[in-house]
Amino acid sequence: MKKHVVELCSGFGKVTEWFRENGYQAHRFEYDPWFKDIPGTTIKDVMDIKPEELPMKPKFLWASPPCNTYSLIGVWRYWTRDHGKIRPKTFDECRFIKGREISLEKATKYYTDLKESLALIRHISMLIEKTQPKHYAIENPVGVLMHVLFDWDRIHFDQAIFGTVGRKPTHLFGELPSQLVEYLEYRMEKKDYDWEVTEAWGKKTTKRGTLGLRGSRLRSMIPYELGRVIGLAVEGRLSLEEKTI
Repeated sequence: MKKHVVELCSGFGKVTEWFRENGYQAHRFEYDPWFKDIPGTTIKDVMDIKPEELPMKPKFLWASPPCNTYSLIGVWRYWTRDHGKIRPKTFDECRFIKGREISLEKATKYYTDLKESLALIRHISMLIEKTQPKHYAIENPVGVLMHVLFDWDRIHFDQAIFGTVGRKPTHLFGELPSQLVEYLEYRMEKKDYDWEVTEAWGKKTTKRGTLGLRGSRLRSMIPYELGRVIGLAVEGRLSLEEKTI
């Protein structure tokens, strides 16, 4: 019987590449037509995906929704603090950033982006509920998404464990294999990667772009090694001593 995995907002498809190499059928969905030649990729807005278009009870489902409205870099555009809690801004609140009134055009864009990003999270959650994957994860940089998925299990780790340029602190939300959780916690505690180099790269956010990489496609690329470790954990074969870089 064919084993299935799903990758939403798949980009380069790195999370499911190891699965493809090991006999799984990877169903990849990506909005950006630039990725049309990535094997197994369907160019389609995730918001337009119906549950019946996905395999039922896949071994693993992954989603990497855009982080622009959840990133700490632009948090003041979309979010406000209310009685000690972080919540989405109303349209009227989007008219002001740090007490300064902005144009109606900018406020409308920020508010629209915020509403669309929240709708995407709800839609991904619905697809997870309907397809019942054995394991699943929603990935995003450490930021405001934790205040949206506040009742989901989550784990924090740095993608530098898997050889990225810069630390790339990341949250995974969802039902993760226990071996993966234990592995990420162990590697974060051990700190056995080059923190000095990654810290230095992490500060390069000017002409060279965030984390020293030009272009959002490269900056959002998930390392293959993370997908490989996830695959081993899904199959129950991940050791704490598994090497990644």
